[in-house]
Amino acid sequence: MYSHEHYDVVPGRSVTVGREDILIVEGLNVLQSCRGPDGRGPAVHLNDLFDLTLYVDADLDDLRRWYVARLRTLLRTAQGNPPAHLRRYACLSATEIAEEATRRYREINEVNLVENIQPTRERADVIVRKGSDHAVREVLVRGSGDATTSAAASALPVITTMIRARFRVTEVPAVPA
Repeated sequence: MYSHEHYDVVPGRSVTVGREDILIVEGLNVLQSCRGPDGRGPAVHLNDLFDLTLYVDADLDDLRRWYVARLRTLLRTAQGNPPAHLRRYACLSATEIAEEATRRYREINEVNLVENIQPTRERADVIVRKGSDHAVREVLVRGSGDATTSAAASALPVITTMIRARFRVTEVPAVPA
């Protein structure tokens, strides 16, 4: 299991999954292609092992803002004892925290997103676009003629309820440390 708070695997913590009808795997970029031993062409596409893949998309400015807000929340909830990877922020002012977090986001996370993650978006079966308030704004379904409507977005809770009613669902959440 992985801890978003510590940005690392939690030693000794794991989840054993049985033969579920539906398993939701969060946090892996299963849309990237794997290269063969010779470095050419995709030998395996990990997403081929999944029945359905979903890409959650948002504007870069919103992602950056959410990152800074999440960092502030983590620091506030650490109550003066932040995990090692956050200690560099402990002596900074609120303004300095926002500036440093924005710089780090742009230099690391955003570069990874733009160069490695966003190019995989079109491989997803479903693309969910979130607005600045985290609400779903669009749902694009591959092969549906780009059915993108707010009605589709509003249908997600109904679809989720139907799935939960019909199948045994196991969600593998991110683990707070």
